[in-house]
Amino acid sequence: MLQLTTFVSIFIVILHRNYKLIGLHMKIINCALIVLLLVGCTQSNEFDLAMDQADIIMETHQEDAIKSLSLLNNVKPQLTKMPKAQKMRFYLLYSKAMNKGFVDFTSDSIMKEVVDYYNSHGTDYEKMTANYLLGCVYRDLGDSPSSLMYLNEATNYAGRDNISYSMLAHIHCQIADLFEEQALVESCLKELDIARDYAMLACDTIDAISIFSLKAPAYSLINQIDSAEIITDSCINMFRRKGLSQYAAQICVYDIDYLIRNKDFNKAKERMSAYEMESGYFNGGEIEHGREVYYYFKGVYYLEINNIDSAQIMFRKCLRYKDDPNMKVASYHGLSLLYNKTGDPDSTAKYALLAYNANDSAHQKNEAKTLLRLQALYDYGKHQETALKSAQKVASLQLWLFGTFVILVALVGSTLFIYTRRKKTMQKRIRQMQERYETEKKLLQREMEEMNALLEERQSLLKSKDNLLERKEKELNIEIGKREQSIAELQERVAGYERDMNIKDIAALEDEIQKAPLKDDFSYFLKNVMEHPTNKNWDKLIRFAKSNFPKLYVMLRNYNVSERELRICLLTRLMFKPKDIAVIVG
Repeated sequence: MLQLTTFVSIFIVILHRNYKLIGLHMKIINCALIVLLLVGCTQSNEFDLAMDQADIIMETHQEDAIKSLSLLNNVKPQLTKMPKAQKMRFYLLYSKAMNKGFVDFTSDSIMKEVVDYYNSHGTDYEKMTANYLLGCVYRDLGDSPSSLMYLNEATNYAGRDNISYSMLAHIHCQIADLFEEQALVESCLKELDIARDYAMLACDTIDAISIFSLKAPAYSLINQIDSAEIITDSCINMFRRKGLSQYAAQICVYDIDYLIRNKDFNKAKERMSAYEMESGYFNGGEIEHGREVYYYFKGVYYLEINNIDSAQIMFRKCLRYKDDPNMKVASYHGLSLLYNKTGDPDSTAKYALLAYNANDSAHQKNEAKTLLRLQALYDYGKHQETALKSAQKVASLQLWLFGTFVILVALVGSTLFIYTRRKKTMQKRIRQMQERYETEKKLLQREMEEMNALLEERQSLLKSKDNLLERKEKELNIEIGKREQSIAELQERVAGYERDMNIKDIAALEDEIQKAPLKDDFSYFLKNVMEHPTNKNWDKLIRFAKSNFPKLYVMLRNYNVSERELRICLLTRLMFKPKDIAVIVG
């Protein structure tokens, strides 16, 4: 086609140079121009046909999105010959195919250009699609605030037709997924309900059931296992009634853990069989990448039905994927359970320790990622709040007379400057104080743990009458005394930080707290060391803390301390000595 265009161009040049053909000159040139236009249109139509075909393939069968990418890759070398509108459509479809084919985005530069173009020249549906895909780009780049912003922006262009409703269902599913990553489960469940409603409006029952099934993992995150099981069971039955056995099989994994815990082994076996045979996730007996945790659940199942050899095979299989921190924890934990059941204490202790260390490492990594995401969301929220306040101030200032405008602007500007400066200073001071407080609290906890270890070692030494052990006990007593002194100093500094952070420090209130009957209740366990506080006692302590030192309680909850850490901190606040706390907590 390019050769034909070149030939026609050369032919026109020859005609210009040949004075004997002047009479035919204009007619032939016109014919040549028509041929050139036809050639250009034909080439342009070929590009459109290829893009149309790719769009139809990915819309009809999402799993064939990779085929669409291959078709579009064939067109990609011709991008320089395309007009801008056609080029923007190519990039839009290419990004759409990447998203449907689960290919991660690595840059936002192209999609930003696409969004700018369609926001100016596109239809509402094209604007919605472009903003939705840019939200998906930022999702893959880990920029949750930007992702939420563009996903919400996409909803502003939705129409009232089935195609728009279907797109809205996908958008709210993406928003729900972002909220689930931030552990905002209630918000996630709300978005899933919205997504399901739009799927129903789009008359897409299968999509609606699939979205409804996503609530099961969300409920599992907040430990509402019964709700997760009810949803999973309902969705499996709905898919099977529609003859969609593959869809049903793909969500069977959601409740396998629940069934094993409840000893419903027959149903668990049925679920696993369907998952392996009908889900489409297995190839040659191996599950596809990213779903390997299934081997752990299957190993637990075998362990519960006393098939030790098969359980060991599954747990050992998990070790192949220990580059994944969660798989490492699962494999070590599974092997510790197995050796505990077979009565091998050395191997049990070995793998239990490995599981503990792996879990601690994975938890730290997940916690760091979560904090970064939450900080980003917090910054985004503050930005939005500041923008909203500024807009409101501008709107109110427009109501005033022009004569007072300059004075008001000067007053507001100076006030904002002083307020912002003081606020930044205060925030900086609070952050520094919180960092010191957290450091001292962790040091206190470590000292408590080490002291407990020393107390246990001393207790074991007391059972022996050997002179060497008696000398060791004296050494331990000296070390424990040092620890107690260190803990007392740390408690004093922690109390100082708490007072600096506006925690109640009124002498009369403190006297009332220390004389509270609750403290006598816990002192009872110091006299009766064979007894330990019940859950009712601990609940009473929590309520007492909420009532008498709520700020400390809220701060501890905000730092996501464990229940044991919370109890130790509250007992410390009630002025129990470290070794008394060790006896009470056990």
